[in-house]
Amino acid sequence: MSLPLFLLFSVAGLQVMENVTVSGSIGFMFAWLGNFKLLAYSANRGPLAHPGLSAGQWLLMLLLPYFPAKRGHPRARAGGVLLALVGNITLGLALTAFLTSPAGSVSSVLRHTGYALYVYVAASLLLDCAMPLGCAALNHMDLQPSMDNPFISTSVREFWGRRYNQIVSAILQDTVYLPIVEGRWVAEPQPQQQVAQQQEASKRRESDGRDDSGGTEQLPAAAAGSGGSGGGVRRRTGAAATAGNKLHHVDSTASTAGAAATAVSVIARAATASGLDGVDSSTSLAALGQQQAASAAGGLQGAQAPLAAAGGWRRRRRVACSRARQLLAMCASFAVSGVMHEVCIAFMCGGRLEGSYHMLAFFLLQPLIILAQDSLTAALLPPHLLTPQEEAAALASGSGSSSSSSQGKWTLARRLVTVLRVLMTAMLVVASADALFWGPFETCRIDERGLREVLAGVENVKGWVAAVRAWFLGAAAGL
Repeated sequence: MSLPLFLLFSVAGLQVMENVTVSGSIGFMFAWLGNFKLLAYSANRGPLAHPGLSAGQWLLMLLLPYFPAKRGHPRARAGGVLLALVGNITLGLALTAFLTSPAGSVSSVLRHTGYALYVYVAASLLLDCAMPLGCAALNHMDLQPSMDNPFISTSVREFWGRRYNQIVSAILQDTVYLPIVEGRWVAEPQPQQQVAQQQEASKRRESDGRDDSGGTEQLPAAAAGSGGSGGGVRRRTGAAATAGNKLHHVDSTASTAGAAATAVSVIARAATASGLDGVDSSTSLAALGQQQAASAAGGLQGAQAPLAAAGGWRRRRRVACSRARQLLAMCASFAVSGVMHEVCIAFMCGGRLEGSYHMLAFFLLQPLIILAQDSLTAALLPPHLLTPQEEAAALASGSGSSSSSSQGKWTLARRLVTVLRVLMTAMLVVASADALFWGPFETCRIDERGLREVLAGVENVKGWVAAVRAWFLGAAAGL
């Protein structure tokens, strides 16, 4: 069944090439996201391999940009998503007015910055507009919103890997990053007992009207193009078995064991974010930290805490993973993202490649920027000037020491350095995009055509509103 769908998704965007907005959106949603979900499914990975999905839910997960929420990220909720949609539409209309005015052509950097905000708004609307439906249709499963405040990223690695377009980040993680890191295309199969437990958990969620899966934790390193990941490992929801065989959820951000448990959990999570504990290890530092924290509070009686996926037990063998392999996986994720961006541009350029390959070059450049920025940060900034999470990771790895009075606290110096890092990250992303990313849009006049289509859509909406208003006035006059 997957092959016909793969072929259909690959050519769907070619049927509406006269409209750059529609062709680009369809190409992105199906030729990229849909096909990569099918590829991940063929390897027993990704959202389509989520246990307990009915046929209708599986189809929704395939056709719409749904992905189980990552651990440590805010969940998509209907109320919050609707509020964000209103804000994005308002910002999009303001950007349209600016970019079509003479002020939008004063400076190429200013115009390209407007384009960047426009792409942010468009991606948020495209990926998040169906989120309220998904939360209800998928047994109230926690879904991953596309954006997580990318404007406050302290590094290019954090920008791509954690904050910008996390839907693409997640799918590249399953189809590119993890297969390279694990050294196998097909994920390790789950025991039948585990699958049965996951299906039973799904049935309980359906009857309770909630989801207790907890989602998946992000690969914190940069992911390609709107996504992929590097330099880290993905973690699943944790669960601990007590002496009474009761399951207790163990959260990596705030353990129920109290303040001491929280501190251990933060350090373990930060170490995981730095890729210090291998790949999918059931005895990882993160799991060990959670286990020790729960043990200190009496939550565990010497039992090991296995990692659970999607509400069921999941224990994986430890996979040795070198930093070189993680770097290769990160670069491959960016390269695949660059290729798929070229494909999406081709849909908007009338079914032909733009030809300069500047888009591909932009994403191939990102790993170099990440490595350079990370090296400079490690060389120039002592742990007490990093964010508390980064400081915890540095201390856990033994690469630095910090004053006990300032450890884990947001001091004035730390806040100032963080602001400077945010500004530097924004400059790196904007400057590299100004040099490489926006050229293909202007070569094919995608920017001009897209703005005209948005203006035409606004006029159509105004016409519909006027027609409805006239109908209501006529109906009221006839009463």
